Amino acid sequence: MNKIIKKNRKQRRHEEKLLRKAEKKQKKQSANHVQAMFSKAMNLHQTKSPEEVKQFYDEKLNDKKTPLDELELYGMSAIEFGSFEVGIKLLDRALLQVPDSTEVLYYLASTYFKLQKLDQSLQYLQKIMIIAPSHFPCHVLLASIHLEKNELKTAIDYCQKALTLKRESDEVLTIIGEAFLRQGNSKEAMSALKQSYIVNPIDTRTLSLLFVALSQAKDDLNLEEIYCYDKIIRKYTPGRPDGVDDFLEFYQSVVKLIKNHPHLQKSPKGLATQNGSQTIGDLLTSSKHPLLQVIEHQIHLAVKNHVTALELSEKHPMVLAAPSEYRIASWAVVLDNEGYQTPHVHLDGWLSGVYYLNVPKEIEEELKGEAGYLKFGTWREGLGTNNSYKVYSLKPETGMIATFPSFLWHKTIPFKSDDNRVCIAFDIIPV
Repeated sequence: MNKIIKKNRKQRRHEEKLLRKAEKKQKKQSANHVQAMFSKAMNLHQTKSPEEVKQFYDEKLNDKKTPLDELELYGMSAIEFGSFEVGIKLLDRALLQVPDSTEVLYYLASTYFKLQKLDQSLQYLQKIMIIAPSHFPCHVLLASIHLEKNELKTAIDYCQKALTLKRESDEVLTIIGEAFLRQGNSKEAMSALKQSYIVNPIDTRTLSLLFVALSQAKDDLNLEEIYCYDKIIRKYTPGRPDGVDDFLEFYQSVVKLIKNHPHLQKSPKGLATQNGSQTIGDLLTSSKHPLLQVIEHQIHLAVKNHVTALELSEKHPMVLAAPSEYRIASWAVVLDNEGYQTPHVHLDGWLSGVYYLNVPKEIEEELKGEAGYLKFGTWREGLGTNNSYKVYSLKPETGMIATFPSFLWHKTIPFKSDDNRVCIAFDIIPV
């Protein structure tokens, strides 16, 4: 009898070992499959034309046999690379098969939030709340939506609920800080934002809002410790690349390419560009044009120059967040007469920059003061008194690349000229 029991135990252990091995293999195969699909999507966006990308997604959308995992992953990939409409359609198709998938529901909700379609976002979040009332990201997004609607008390209430699910969330504390700034309560805002900074000292949004709170409190010591303009803003003028004989002619060729770009839109809604145009989607990765490849190389050199020149303490956010690997997100901006950009920050980046390709003579020759300049230190409306006395202006020049931390508030000053102010803006995003 004992021999039989021992044999059964041994057999069970062997079966459990085989089962664990099979599960591990299945997970590995699943991970490899997901990675392969994502790589395919990324390659698609980097090497194919917008028409070819659309055709690929349309085929997946119209094929009734497209597997669930492809609907989900290609839907998410399409959204990540800016193809929002088809990405949403693919995920809606996936929901028909798995209507209770909180992952798909949340992804759709966050996508509609990015598109500033708040009511559509709320519809998906309400479904999640029924399925999973303790879904932490859902509470955070609900708080963000009510913040955007300026329903500040409701936003803070959702944040308090979220903190019962996850006590030390820098994201939630930052939303609370912004809500208090909007209420004009800088003291409570400072308290929440300092807590958020302790939890996560490298978050771009927290750092941008903390600048506002510190400026309103006239806290010179902490302002200078983090927002030391002379140490964190850099100007770089690249040398002439191989194969380029005339720099001015090269820049004019790039300007022509940008002005004829199919994704150049006039004053796109929800973005900082006013009285001008901006390309939608990633400019450099969506095209393998030789001129843009040269631009990309020059940007890499500017990033290297910025990193080499950094002289900051080990605890400074720029040092703590410095990536070992990164990707470049980029877009072109063409400002017309009296064009400008409203105050903003770049939430996804570690470092941001501007490559000036054409600067009107009225700006370069300083005929009208700081018209057309890049200006740091003034935040957007709605965050309380804009009393920043820590400002810094940068004069743009054709061929210059300006780099700065993505958390710095910046805007451009309107200018008058019959010529366009043309640049390529970019974010350095850690991967």
